[in-house]
Amino acid sequence: MPPRSKIEKLPLAVRNAIDKRLVDSNFSDYAEIASELYKSGHRISKSAVHRYGLFFQAEDGIRDS
Repeated sequence: MPPRSKIEKLPLAVRNAIDKRLVDSNFSDYAEIASELYKSGHRISKSAVHRYGLFFQAEDGIRDS
């Protein structure tokens, strides 16, 4: 089994903010989200945010318009 995502290990409030940001940006601001996480002390890459976004989008049945 692969290790848990770094994002899944974040506090719920932070994950909820990431989820909202992903939906609000139509799953497109991965670099900006990663930059904001880095500035707040979370060392998470753009690629990790993208992988999480793909998972979140698939899990919640969210589709691109």
